[in-house]
Amino acid sequence: SARLEDPAQGRSLPDLVARVERHLADNPEDGRGWDVVAPVYMRMGRPQDAAAAYARAIRLLGSDVRRETDRGEALVVANNGIVSADAHAAFERAVAMDAKAVKPRFFLALALTQENRKDEAIAAWQSLLADAEGGEAWAEAVRMELAKLGVEAPAPAAADVAGPSREQI
Repeated sequence: SARLEDPAQGRSLPDLVARVERHLADNPEDGRGWDVVAPVYMRMGRPQDAAAAYARAIRLLGSDVRRETDRGEALVVANNGIVSADAHAAFERAVAMDAKAVKPRFFLALALTQENRKDEAIAAWQSLLADAEGGEAWAEAVRMELAKLGVEAPAPAAADVAGPSREQI
């Protein structure tokens, strides 16, 4: 208890999280606290705690694209990469708020692949790839998923990959 009372500066991450957890135990309606600790739980490898924290933040602060998407992702990680019904619903809510949001669309395409809905999965992956501007890290993962489904996706043209201009070099 005395250790947790010390100033936060210079404390380890587990100590800081313990302080936040103690605060949230005393103030369970602190939506901002749940919203702040959720991604920390993810970085600490605690996806179930992250999903629960996001659920509380959503209940207290309201649903938004980031919270729904990150909650869904935490549920997928906690479920060893499988998109559960709860995760799927979170991604659907995120896409309903922003139809172009990449991350929830990626997981929805993954869900279609996992459900062996090949034609729908291919269409979802291709739709994501069509929205790529070039050079995004996730685009290569989409190409790999398409390849698993037997579809060859063109690599980005060299001109499409972002890089420094001649003047910047």
